Amino acid sequence: MSLAGRRNATGAFQSIPIVPTSDEHLASALKRAGRIGPNTKLKNEAARARNKTARQMDELVKAISTPLGACVKGFPAAERLHPFERALLDLTIGLELYEKRLARLTSLRQSAVQVGKAYAARAGKAANKKEAEALGVEGFENVAAVYKKGATAVDGLKDMAKQLRRLPVVDLMLPTVALVGAPNVGKSSLVQILSSGQPEICDYPFTTRSIKMGHFYVDGRRHQVTDTPGLLNRAEEDRNAMERLTVSCMAFLPTSVLFVIDLTGQCGTSPATQWQIRADLRARFPNKPWLDVFTKQDLLQDVHAQAQGAAATEQPQTLGATGSAVDSDAGAGNELLEEGEGGSQVVADLESHERVRNADREASSLMEASETAAKFSWNDRGKQGLDAPTIAAALSQAIWVSSVTESGLDDLRSAVLRMLQEQNKQEPDYPEGV
Repeated sequence: MSLAGRRNATGAFQSIPIVPTSDEHLASALKRAGRIGPNTKLKNEAARARNKTARQMDELVKAISTPLGACVKGFPAAERLHPFERALLDLTIGLELYEKRLARLTSLRQSAVQVGKAYAARAGKAANKKEAEALGVEGFENVAAVYKKGATAVDGLKDMAKQLRRLPVVDLMLPTVALVGAPNVGKSSLVQILSSGQPEICDYPFTTRSIKMGHFYVDGRRHQVTDTPGLLNRAEEDRNAMERLTVSCMAFLPTSVLFVIDLTGQCGTSPATQWQIRADLRARFPNKPWLDVFTKQDLLQDVHAQAQGAAATEQPQTLGATGSAVDSDAGAGNELLEEGEGGSQVVADLESHERVRNADREASSLMEASETAAKFSWNDRGKQGLDAPTIAAALSQAIWVSSVTESGLDDLRSAVLRMLQEQNKQEPDYPEGV
């Protein structure tokens, strides 16, 4: 498959063939071979018996070999899968076990063919009718014995196919917003809020919870929004399958990230630990479109007000004691707009300058908070000062929302729209190796 093909090709598991049970397959093969009758054109009894037995063994080999071969070919090669589907395969089955089961089925097929062909050849050389018929009975029994000995390969493949076909299909052509964060911070509720309709429920075999996926439109273009399993503050090699699904979603899909933080700590993860999770992901995926969201604003009104006050105080200090520089730039822009000469360029320049200022402010705040966060481990539970107000001040551009009072939901929708409109102007940023 070409590079572009791998980028856009998903749903490979949905085309996996239906695998019969080993009992059904063997019974069907024996029945088909047993229907082969004698060739009436042959007048010699021994010749007719030799011919019949040889053709029965050939048919038995074909009835076993062809379906098994089709099954093996129907399973996609792991190295040709889209990286996200390859990650799902590893999480659901395991890459090593996947290859092992396919190899076992191929080995069973080859063994059955070898035994069947050997009996067909012996039957063709039988001295008389009795010997030919005896070889037929013996051949059927031995081929069946070989098959039954390796029947677990067939049944294992059937179970594997069933699991893989159940995996949800992700449309790579649709931009995706992934809600990421610690467990129980409110990601699922936000999916419901952002979706234009009822979100779909996506079940993954290796998770203990369902994943909600909704859709909405930006400038007439359809987008996906999905929650993800919660992340704990631990090393990548220690993550469970659910956490690895979240990381795979960020690594291999063209996602924008809404990082959801519960500063109350009622989710079971302290604000300091949530900060560490965020810092780790931000460092790992620095080029992802990113929006921070604080939930449960109704329980954090004092912290919210304090953060707003700090942001209001900080802005004039960054832009100037009175903000006159901005006022002057804006005035110049208005004058040019009135005159109709280059006003658009001035406004664009102003917007660009403001984005740079905002980025500088966030970078400065993040650096200060990161130095504090670096002192923490999973058991620190927000000691040494990295508390809710500190994090709120560091992420001054974050959106505050409450699903109870519905405060900030319109701001969240607007921020998501702006982020996606900007992203849609750019070419998809596919991960390396896709």
